Amino acid sequence: MFVLKKEIKAWWPVKVSEPDETIPGHFADYEFEVLFRLLDRDEARAQNDARARLIEGDASVTSLSSANERMRAIEQFDDDSFVGVISDWRGIQDERKAEVPFSEAILRQALKRPHIRKAIFDAYQAMASGEGLRKN
Repeated sequence: MFVLKKEIKAWWPVKVSEPDETIPGHFADYEFEVLFRLLDRDEARAQNDARARLIEGDASVTSLSSANERMRAIEQFDDDSFVGVISDWRGIQDERKAEVPFSEAILRQALKRPHIRKAIFDAYQAMASGEGLRKN
């Protein structure tokens, strides 16, 4: 029977590609899992509206420093958004092959890598849209 829950959390695979250190011009594919909290429609809409306001900003601002400040504010908002929906991960190791425990600080560090950020974003979108992995 279907259970209507107040909050939905689910482990979801994150597929990330990064430049292969051993084969020039190639990528190596990796996968780890993230525990996402699925935003409801109202939360998602409020988040999208807040981000849009940051992007629009003050239309009269034309200086490069102000544009850079706006970009940093958007990046910070996006990082905070990820932190709000991710509460754990598994399948991540450091260079010594030791498991990397989840923490907000380490997540924020990982989000500085564009390819990791995009992989996490894509995984969340796949889960949220229902277009992700389906098991029959």
